Amino acid sequence: MKKITLFIFLLTFSLGYSQDLLLGFESAESGGINGDPFGNGPAPTVEAGTGSNTSQVLKIVGNPVGEPWQGINLNLTSLVNLTATQTMTMDVFSDAPITFLVKVTGGVGGPAIVAAPVTHTGGSTWQTISFTFDTSLDGQAAPATGVYSGFVIHTYWVAGETSFFPGGTPIPRPERTFYVDNIKKEGKDKGSYY
Repeated sequence: MKKITLFIFLLTFSLGYSQDLLLGFESAESGGINGDPFGNGPAPTVEAGTGSNTSQVLKIVGNPVGEPWQGINLNLTSLVNLTATQTMTMDVFSDAPITFLVKVTGGVGGPAIVAAPVTHTGGSTWQTISFTFDTSLDGQAAPATGVYSGFVIHTYWVAGETSFFPGGTPIPRPERTFYVDNIKKEGKDKGSYY
């Protein structure tokens, strides 16, 4: 009986601190790409993944001569509640080290838009990256304290900067291709509710 009680306790504890999948780019999901890319960025494509992410993934290609703030809007499959914990994760694959900017949008009960940087160390591997919406970046308020329905990925960003035009000049934009999958909420106030 003690083993069953311990098992139930551990299961309950792990569920309280697990992650909810908010967008995984599978055909059965209600979320996904929301409209055309912006800032003269190429349209991302959903394709079969590799390695640990063998389902559908989003391929993002940067346009070096496009706007520095180029990117894509996404609809989340379920709402994300960032009222208590502002940390999310996503799986990222890149050959080269990269930093890009993400935003949660459509906020209710807190700032409408909040931004966070995401950094991948390169090496042609899938990495699960954590990022926290707790810093004012790109003119957006912080921290995230509401429930959000949208997600934005800006292809280019410079680590440590606060805008796309540091010192009044646009950041350099090299060729860039990376993949993302499994956008999740981390923590116990996980959110497919409001």
